[in-house]
Amino acid sequence: MSNDNEKLKLHPQFAYETADLCIRSSDNVIFKIHQKNIDTHTTVFPPFPSSKDDVVELSERAEVLQVLFKYIYPTPPLPDLGDIAFPLLEEISIAADKYQFTSLSVICDVHMGVLATTKTTPVLRYALLRRNMGIAKLCDKHIESNAKIDPAEALRYAILERQDEDMADRIGVYTIGIPIGTAANLFTGDLFRRWVTS
Repeated sequence: MSNDNEKLKLHPQFAYETADLCIRSSDNVIFKIHQKNIDTHTTVFPPFPSSKDDVVELSERAEVLQVLFKYIYPTPPLPDLGDIAFPLLEEISIAADKYQFTSLSVICDVHMGVLATTKTTPVLRYALLRRNMGIAKLCDKHIESNAKIDPAEALRYAILERQDEDMADRIGVYTIGIPIGTAANLFTGDLFRRWVTS
């Protein structure tokens, strides 16, 4: 355990002297925060230790916890989630859901909706995992509106990602003019067979 202690770092923004809760991230960063701030935002959190000297270990990285804790200490500036790359935003959203930080979950969903036009497939997977059909529909709408521009990608999305035959039929119309040799290169495996037989 002494090796773990040597690697521990105290997060500079979350090192409150009056803290009664000590949290360690998966990458060994310590956050000293107040239990009352957690309590005002969620009722779902790992059990609090019996002593303020005990450490609650969480599975999230410090970069994710930093954003979560910025929202329980809402002093400006709050993080601009629009500037965060998709993979980190997804981690933040999953953690916000896990600990039921509802307001942060909603903010993450808004930003995921914006990313539906540029990161359509990963955002769709995120939306389906969270059973967020509103975001999934935004992804579908983007794909269908761009089907004339990239019919192969749209058809791949409809069949492989959504498994939606009706959507595939609507998009398939845009693939009619594609020569069979080109289609063989664009559509791999089962997707090519389905394109030929439709």
